[in-house]
Amino acid sequence: MVEFAGDFSVLLWVCTTLESFLRRVHCPPNLLVCVRNDSQNCSSSVFQFLRWSFSENRSIFVALKSLMFTGLVEGQGTVIKVSHLPVGLRLTIEPDSACFAASSIAIGDSISICGCCLTVVAIQENSLDFEAGLETLSKTTLGDFREGTRVNLERSLRAESRLGGHFVQGHVDGTAQVLSVERNGDWIDMWFQPAEQQLRLLVPKGSVAVDGVSLTVVNVQSDRFSVALIPHTLSMTTLGQVQPASRVNIENDILGKYVDHLLQGRLAALHSAGPATSNSSQAASFATTTLTESPAPQ
Repeated sequence: MVEFAGDFSVLLWVCTTLESFLRRVHCPPNLLVCVRNDSQNCSSSVFQFLRWSFSENRSIFVALKSLMFTGLVEGQGTVIKVSHLPVGLRLTIEPDSACFAASSIAIGDSISICGCCLTVVAIQENSLDFEAGLETLSKTTLGDFREGTRVNLERSLRAESRLGGHFVQGHVDGTAQVLSVERNGDWIDMWFQPAEQQLRLLVPKGSVAVDGVSLTVVNVQSDRFSVALIPHTLSMTTLGQVQPASRVNIENDILGKYVDHLLQGRLAALHSAGPATSNSSQAASFATTTLTESPAPQ
């Protein structure tokens, strides 16, 4: 069983909202339809999912082990070879001795490389091979990798693992430019400039993955956000070597992305609903259901 540091209700909400996740654990079709359409009664979907899970003796945590990361980087590695493919790159990476051994990995395993989830396609004595397609290269910094590039590494979450960071999918949303690196004693305050669609999903004290590292957002301004890096993070990850003007991979919190998607859908429906009087009544209903669906404070 996984030990969760956060609110368990949040986990249930995410699991029942993610249609792709439910498909991976082979949920029945009627539950998929329920989760897709039941935006006004999220709790109903939660209970249906739990009833199905227990009746079938399945565990959501078994599925999570191959889908999620925590953002707690296990160590670093070095890119020792970059090979160009017709539609992408093949990367050979050697994990540091202080990280994990290549021999502990199996072909097909998922590894987060600077926040990007890639599949192991070949294993040598001390190194691992991965392939990255054009979509991955367009959204991440992996196309900038050269021999000698240092990378953050994390294996996917196991069912019996502790979750100490936040849910990181390894699906990078885009890159951000490092604007400044400000030393504050042994700590570093780092400012980033992401794309607008990524920035609007960031909130102070929320979570963000930067090059695969789970971090807490400190400040959010009109075109930038900041994080505070402790000495341990600086020594264990590549963020200790980042310089201004560098690019980093950014993954927004999955919970925020799905809430945004849900709200955008509702607002679009209200906009196209018809007369202003109808819109007013629906807006009131929207506000009420939004408040009632919010999890109670713990």
